[in-house]
Amino acid sequence: SMLVVMQLSDTCAAEPMRLQLLTNDTPETTGAVCLDGSSPGFYFRPASDPENAKRWLIYIKGGGWCYEPQDCLQRSGTILGSSDGWAPTNELGGMMSTDPLVSPSFYAYNHVSIEYCDGASFSGDVDSPVQVAAGTHGGANGTVYFRGHRILQRIFEVLMDDYGLDSATDVLLTGCSAGGLAVYLHCDEVAEMLHASERQLNYRCAPGSGFFLEHSNAAHQPVYPDQMQQVYQMQNLSALTVNRRCVQSFLTSHAHQPADAWKCVFAAHTYPFVSWPTFSINSAYDIWQQSCILTAVPVPEDSVSNGQCSALPNSCACLADPTQCSLNQTLAINGFADAFMTDFGKSLAVHPVGHGAFLYSCQTHCAFQSAFWNQFTVNGMTMQQAVTAWWTTPSTAPTAHHLHLPCHRPSPPTD
Repeated sequence: SMLVVMQLSDTCAAEPMRLQLLTNDTPETTGAVCLDGSSPGFYFRPASDPENAKRWLIYIKGGGWCYEPQDCLQRSGTILGSSDGWAPTNELGGMMSTDPLVSPSFYAYNHVSIEYCDGASFSGDVDSPVQVAAGTHGGANGTVYFRGHRILQRIFEVLMDDYGLDSATDVLLTGCSAGGLAVYLHCDEVAEMLHASERQLNYRCAPGSGFFLEHSNAAHQPVYPDQMQQVYQMQNLSALTVNRRCVQSFLTSHAHQPADAWKCVFAAHTYPFVSWPTFSINSAYDIWQQSCILTAVPVPEDSVSNGQCSALPNSCACLADPTQCSLNQTLAINGFADAFMTDFGKSLAVHPVGHGAFLYSCQTHCAFQSAFWNQFTVNGMTMQQAVTAWWTTPSTAPTAHHLHLPCHRPSPPTD
C-alpha cells in the first residue's frame, strides 16, 4: 500500500495555493491595507477530497517586524510591506505539504497562507496614514499605513463569507516566526471570529518559532525588548488588537504597571491568557533569537536599518559553528536556552489540560515548514508525530502527555 501512496503523490500533483487579493480593500474603503497602502491577501488551496472539505489548516506568514517609521517605510517597498510583488501561486513544505507522506494529518485539508505586509504581527491599527520624514541617517519621505489588525479581521471575514470557513468542523491555526507570535496574540480572537464556541468547532492553535524572549543581549542591553515596545507604541497596539485579557491584566492588576501593557506583545505574557488548546513548536536554541536578541546591538533612533543582528564581537563565527564559541559565549547561549525553558514553563503551567509543546535544541527557525518536520526528534518522536498525536487526541488530555522537551547543550571544557 505504501507503493500506491507513493505513486499517487508522484502522479497526482496537488494544486498550488493561489493568490486571493482583497482588491476591494483600499485606503479609501476599509483601510485594511499593507504598509504601502496596497491590498492585502492570502493564498488558498481547497481541500483535495470531499472527506476533508470542512477541515482547515490556516498558516500566518512571518518575516520579523519594523521597529521605526523609517524602517517601516523601507519595508513598504518589499514583499513584506506591499502586495505588489506577490507571486500568483505559492507552496509551503513540512506541515503545509500536500504530500501524504510528508504531512499525513493535514495534506488534504483546505490550506490558507495569510500573507504578512503590516510589520507588526497583524496587531497595528493607526487611523491616519503615517507621514515619514527622512532622518539624520538617510532614508526618504513617504507615507505608511499601520493596519495589520484590520487585515486579519478582513481576511477571516472573507474566508467565512466566500470560501466556506463558516461551515468548518476542524480548524488549526498555525504560523511561523512573526506569524507564530501572531498565533499567540490572536488565537482567542480568531476563535471569536469563527464563532468556535457556539459551533463547537475543533479549533486549536499551533504557533511555530513564535515564543520570542523578553531578554537583553549578552552585553546586558535590552535591545529587542526596546524594539518590541517601539512596535507596540508606534503601531498603536492595544486590548482591541492583541490578547484582551493580557492587556487588561496589566491595566487592572496590582502586580503590574499599566505602562507595561506593551509586554503583551511577548508570548510569555500572552500565552497564559490563551484559552484555546495550543501546541507550541519552538527551539530553545532558536537561531533567529540567538542572532537578533542575544547578539544584537542597538541601532540609532531614526535608522533605516531593521536592527543589527549577530553584531556583538565574534557572534557570527560562534552562531555558525558552536565549536567556535568561547566559554562565555556558550554560557550565554545556554543561559538563553534556560531562560526560554523557564519562561515557557511558567506560561505552560497555567494550562494543565489540552496543550502541548515540541521544544528542541537544534539551532534553526521555523523548522516545521521544512523537511525537519519529519526529521527532528525528541525521545524518538518527530515533530509531525507529536503534533498529530496532540491534534487527534481530545482536548481534555493532560498537557503532560504532549510535552516533548529539549536536551541541554554541554558546556565546553574550561581549560
